[in-house]
Amino acid sequence: KECDARYGVWKTLYDFETNIHSWTTSSVMGLDINIITGDVEDTSTSAYKMGKANKEDRVVYRLKDEVDEFKQIMPLIEELANAALKERHWREIFDIVGSNFDPEVPFSIKDLIELNVMSKMEEVQRISTNASKEHSLETALSKMVEDWGSIEFKLIPYKDTGTSILGGTDDIQALLDD
Repeated sequence: KECDARYGVWKTLYDFETNIHSWTTSSVMGLDINIITGDVEDTSTSAYKMGKANKEDRVVYRLKDEVDEFKQIMPLIEELANAALKERHWREIFDIVGSNFDPEVPFSIKDLIELNVMSKMEEVQRISTNASKEHSLETALSKMVEDWGSIEFKLIPYKDTGTSILGGTDDIQALLDD
């Protein structure tokens, strides 16, 4: 039983360190913030439980330290793993850290940290927030184009005035209500 507990502690530490390496060195474009957040929270919970069971275990303390240290860069990862970021946003981010952006060259969280992006966190958050808002607007606009693209506007003559009015407005009114 003691051996299983020790194995669990070491395995959790190894898995977390492996994940950290993967998350910080692989391409930012492939990061899934939901998976990362879930794994970090699960590891944090496991470390807490292991700490209660093994109060003197230095490996558990190391695991807790690793989790706490990684949580310090989580806000950066949350901003940079934003799927709404497009090439123009990446150019802006690279401009604020004083580097050139090449869309053909993959880059990682580690690369950006080495460019001192943490000191520009407010600007990165602004860019990411704007990208999310732009994405929402683009999505809404696409839906409007799709919804309104099939609507036919029927003009019917108005009395004998030579002018026309919009007729058959039921479909149009339903879309406007939505």
